[in-house]
Amino acid sequence: IDVACIGLQYQHRALVMGELERIGYKVMSEVGPIFDEYRAIYNRAKVAFTWSSRKDTIARVFETPRMGCALVTNQTPDLGLFYTPGRDCLTFTDAREAIERIEGLLQDETARNAIALNGYNAAAPHTWTHRAEWLVKVFKDDVPAEAFNYAMLSELERVKK
Repeated sequence: IDVACIGLQYQHRALVMGELERIGYKVMSEVGPIFDEYRAIYNRAKVAFTWSSRKDTIARVFETPRMGCALVTNQTPDLGLFYTPGRDCLTFTDAREAIERIEGLLQDETARNAIALNGYNAAAPHTWTHRAEWLVKVFKDDVPAEAFNYAMLSELERVKK
């Protein structure tokens, strides 16, 4: 599998995946795979493609690098809190740019492997377990609501280092 995008195939996602398939790349773009099948697909994919329809950082942005994929995702307002674009993932602003980024990674194995490894390492502190442990600590320490955002940003800066 060259490129995988599992999830709802909104028009913008389908446009990119359809064009990549038309060019001749092997793509996997479905809604149904979950659990082991989901992991098996991404473990075989060279590139994980995500495009958040709400401009938020979605779970696949953390999951797919940990499965060894080079991540190509749209730029979201908070993505920089978790990754350094250009090092840990590649970003885009439109379909044409997404296709260019994906093709570039598929044609350059060294760059693809570097992005995949950097993304793998950058995503390590962002597991569900880490988030749950952090939330338990925050609420156990009875952090006031107005300090919650500051505490969250401080934690993100800590794990990014």
